[in-house]
Amino acid sequence: MFRNGNKIYSGEEAVLRYYSSFYIINPLENGILEDVFFKRYFRIFFYCLQIIHESNLNVKQKQILADILSIETSDAELRIVFNSQAGDDLKLPLLNQYGFHERFKSLS
Repeated sequence: MFRNGNKIYSGEEAVLRYYSSFYIINPLENGILEDVFFKRYFRIFFYCLQIIHESNLNVKQKQILADILSIETSDAELRIVFNSQAGDDLKLPLLNQYGFHERFKSLS
């Protein structure tokens, strides 16, 4: 939940509103990685992706699980992930391997 004045937002809209307001207050690109909410948000997202990657499933099964994660990640959330993790050489290959990078490129 995110409150802006008298309005209360939830779900994806709350994430997007918080992200937008975050940059009004703190425009430094890497500052978002220090924010408590976004640290947890990215940790959960990449933890799920890492579990998929390190599992004993075959390649097709891993891709199906990654596709489910992708379906649950909105286009706007994917932009936030890529904009915030652009310099991370450990996370970007995972995003590329499971099709997130191709999806991100198609949004631009």
